[in-house]
Amino acid sequence: MATQSHPAIADPALPPGSLILISGINGFIASHIADQFLAYGYRVRGTARSAEKLAIAHEFLDRRHGHGSPAFEDAVVPDMGVRGAFEDAMKGCHGVAHVATDVSFGTDPNKVITPTVKAVEWILETAMNTPTVKRFVFSSSSSAATEPKPGVKFHIDASTWNTESSEIAWTGPPYDGGFDRAFSVYAASKTEAERAAWKYVDTHKPSFGFNTILPDFNMGPILSEQQHGSTGGWVRNMWRGDAAMTDLLRGFAPQYYVNVADNAKVHVAAMLMGDVERERLYTWAEPFNFNDLVNTMAQLEKEGMKPGKQLPTTVEGIGRDLSTVDTKRPLELLSRMGQEGWTGFRESTRDACRDSSAFA
Repeated sequence: MATQSHPAIADPALPPGSLILISGINGFIASHIADQFLAYGYRVRGTARSAEKLAIAHEFLDRRHGHGSPAFEDAVVPDMGVRGAFEDAMKGCHGVAHVATDVSFGTDPNKVITPTVKAVEWILETAMNTPTVKRFVFSSSSSAATEPKPGVKFHIDASTWNTESSEIAWTGPPYDGGFDRAFSVYAASKTEAERAAWKYVDTHKPSFGFNTILPDFNMGPILSEQQHGSTGGWVRNMWRGDAAMTDLLRGFAPQYYVNVADNAKVHVAAMLMGDVERERLYTWAEPFNFNDLVNTMAQLEKEGMKPGKQLPTTVEGIGRDLSTVDTKRPLELLSRMGQEGWTGFRESTRDACRDSSAFA
């Protein structure tokens, strides 16, 4: 179980009050990154594709940090796949956290992977052309390193890349298939986008610091009922009795979880700690499977929380994620931020199941 406090970050690479651009701020992970930066005394400029999506961010950030806070401003970026899309939004910013990505789960790699890679290259180009930018953090994914492989023992470190998904994603045309193919295309988009980012940085040698974060299955507080909540929303909806989401999670491969707030803190550390430079940081807490979710939810029900419907039963033979991963560095960064260890699975599940009003 994590223990937490919020000491000031010693000698930060960007002083408090600096302006941080966060793309996709209405999303689950980006919303927590914004929440953490505001808590640490930084200004945030969040982007989304429309004013309606930005209104979602205003709803929860106003609730948590004060209505109309001058520390939070927004910018509409309707299409991040256009060269120079972030040019106006990035003006005057000192740090960039690029979190937005294609989550359409389309099966055509030309419509998912290619524009995702271009968007990363172009936002890096814009950052290079913005003299105020001193730090850049790219939010990648566990799927850029590996797809889950239940029952297989292997080790994951900074040199591990997921090549299998790209091979599957680019097989065709036709690009037909169900969720398995769609997930491979998504995973390949994260792999190829992160690789493109490292290639761009190695080739062009920007003056800003650069790091990538690779989180696994995010759980924990969903800050607004208007958010889908990504994987955290899957857990919330299973608790609320959504049969389709329960079926999805029942068939989802065992893998690692991370509390979304822990993941956000590591993003903040990668931005603000000057000794974190050119690093791939894995935010993976512990392995879990569907049965762990069922059993934890059953315990929460015994303790008085009320699920939407009768909880599902466990499944035989679903296996375990037996991989190991190098998380020494992100745990060190969390410790420097006043938190010892990852937030536990029970707490992360509980917070995913609670109404967003609990996180005022």
